[in-house]
Amino acid sequence: MGRHACSFTDGKNAHSVTMGEDAYSHTIGENSVSCALGYDSKVATRKGFVVIAEYEEDKKTIKKIHAAKVGEEILGVVIDADVLYGFDDDGIFTKF
Repeated sequence: MGRHACSFTDGKNAHSVTMGEDAYSHTIGENSVSCALGYDSKVATRKGFVVIAEYEEDKKTIKKIHAAKVGEEILGVVIDADVLYGFDDDGIFTKF
């Protein structure tokens, strides 16, 4: 937890969660969940799921929580393995 926090896990069913602003969460194990809940955070996974918070313009209030498995979509963007995703400065969900 905390600003610029990083979390990485490897292994089946191994989950990663970050909650600070501008944080990074990445998992590579099968059926794992990579979760980033802080404003301006990023997520990536190899064989599992990503969960990410979308924020209101005030950058403090969560607007919606999005989740998808590799191969599925979040806001029209297909989640690829080992690619970093998040919301850009304009609030658009994108690859980084």
